[in-house]
Amino acid sequence: MTQFMKHIEKEIALPLKKQVDHRKGQVVSKTIVQNEHVTMTLYAFDKDEILASHKHKGDVFLYIIEGTAQVTVGEVENVVTGGEIIVIPANKLYAVYALESFKMLSVIIFG
Repeated sequence: MTQFMKHIEKEIALPLKKQVDHRKGQVVSKTIVQNEHVTMTLYAFDKDEILASHKHKGDVFLYIIEGTAQVTVGEVENVVTGGEIIVIPANKLYAVYALESFKMLSVIIFG
């Protein structure tokens, strides 16, 4: 049987925020899906940690699970808090900075 998702239990309800844990002074990531069509990754950022400016060939959907992040898209800074999303178009530079410890789900959709 083909397994499309990894590193996560299946067939039971799970609290999303408990699927990745904070570590002092780090950005922790847990990739759940990665193939030519989609990448889905959970992140836990400690306060003041950063994901440097970069871009992807697909659209990026960021869902902040808890906490607060600054997401800079191009030159525009956005404060995004728990329960909110931001979508970054394909090939657009963006960076993520932890205003406080936070967790997010990143989904990248490739054409």
